[in-house]
Order: sequence, then C-alpha cells, then structure tokens
Amino acid sequence: MENNNKTPMYLYMIRCKADGLYIGVSTKLERRITNHILGRGAAYTKQKPPTTLVYVRKFDSHLEALRMEKKLKTYTRKRKEKLITEFQKEHLNFNIDLNTF
Repeated sequence: MENNNKTPMYLYMIRCKADGLYIGVSTKLERRITNHILGRGAAYTKQKPPTTLVYVRKFDSHLEALRMEKKLKTYTRKRKEKLITEFQKEHLNFNIDLNTF
C-alpha cells in the first residue's frame, strides 16, 4: 500500500470526552476530523465525541503512517501523553478546539 500518487498521509490524535484518546490516519485530515465531529467517524468517537486535536504528523508514505499508527496504539497512556507534550512544545502548544472547528 505504498503511496504512488504522492498524496500525504496524516497521523493524528484527538482527545475525546471522558479524557479518551483516539488515534487515526487520513489523506484528507480536515474532512476526517469533520466527520468525527459530526458523528460519522469511528465508532469510538461516536461514543466519546472529540474535543481537541492534539497531535498531527505528516507522512509521505501511507505504509509508514499506518505502521506508526499501529505502533502508537500499543503505547501506554503515559507514553502517548509524553509524545503529545513533546509535540506541543515543538509546535507552540498546538491544540485545536474541535468545538469551534
């Protein structure tokens, strides 16, 4: 599933109600986030609506993005939070409130 058309793939993490974290990938990040907000995204975000986009990473390879998604899903909560904190430090406290998206 290599990306032959050079469309970037985005790996993202969303903080959800009840302090859950959702991890996903998409070639069309804005559309995917909108679908999560409207309840047309994953089953997880239907049950625990998204509140904040807290992490985004762009990949040129779809396969690489999918591998990283799978890897992140094995991380402990503490390790995910550390990754988010490091990302936010590097990106000036990146947080997008999805209630205003």
